[in-house]
Amino acid sequence: MSAYMLLCNYTDQGVRNIKEVPNRRAAARELGQKLGVETKASYLAIGPYDLVIHVEAPTDEALATFLLSLASKGNVRTTTLKLFPEAEYDKIVGDRTVATKLRTAPVGERISVSPSATGRVPITGFPRAERTVLKCIEPGRGVM
Repeated sequence: MSAYMLLCNYTDQGVRNIKEVPNRRAAARELGQKLGVETKASYLAIGPYDLVIHVEAPTDEALATFLLSLASKGNVRTTTLKLFPEAEYDKIVGDRTVATKLRTAPVGERISVSPSATGRVPITGFPRAERTVLKCIEPGRGVM
């Protein structure tokens, strides 16, 4: 199951009917269960969002159906973030790019890198303290 963070704001209608929140929350959880969307945690928030809700869904389509259904009720607007656990993130980064730290070079200065057999890009000629800017290198293509 994929994890998502829903950043929600009440609409004017949602605020006018704020006392109905417990019933709406229960109805949303029930709808989510029917669609395979599980609410892991929900929080009232202070700041740019009114609610932060952590959910898991079997597919992006199941989550989209859930969100459209919630939106159709007119009580909340959502911004959705898809979350990737560290292990999955490392796999994604490892499969597509080689990440390495490079120092910021003055205009016209050349920095030479070449991938090794392990896919890592060695950097020579620069002290470790100067390797401060994260750049993504695709083997054989250079800086992207």
